[in-house]
Amino acid sequence: MKKNTLDIEYSYEFELFGLSTAAREYRLAWEINKACDIALVKDEDIPYELRSGKKVLISCYVYETENQVLRMLKNKPVEGQSPSFQFLLPEVKQFDYLLMLEGEGDTIHPEHLKEILSNLPIIQYFTKLDTDKLKSRDNLIF
Repeated sequence: MKKNTLDIEYSYEFELFGLSTAAREYRLAWEINKACDIALVKDEDIPYELRSGKKVLISCYVYETENQVLRMLKNKPVEGQSPSFQFLLPEVKQFDYLLMLEGEGDTIHPEHLKEILSNLPIIQYFTKLDTDKLKSRDNLIF
């Protein structure tokens, strides 16, 4: 019997940033809000299903405008989750949080965001990531 396979190409039309900090997520969101004059708010945790069938939750903060969406995702699952799942993006495990900027608009410019957040004292390291080089970038499709 002949087998058919379905190949799907996803569109990765977003800017991705990684940041390292020892701060808690609510404090980091507050600092970003203050520095960028936006309103990141806690959204529902994103359920992520592992290949083994187990489900883990990824913490998420969101800021939406008419043309843009900024998401702050924790790179590790919510505490108390499966110990077998270590990172949302294992290739960049040095980053505690990921910022996804989708869409184009006049509210948040990627270069301006990088400049502001690189200078925040609460953030130890901040950089733009190349999604084409990430093997597990499909983990960012929600």
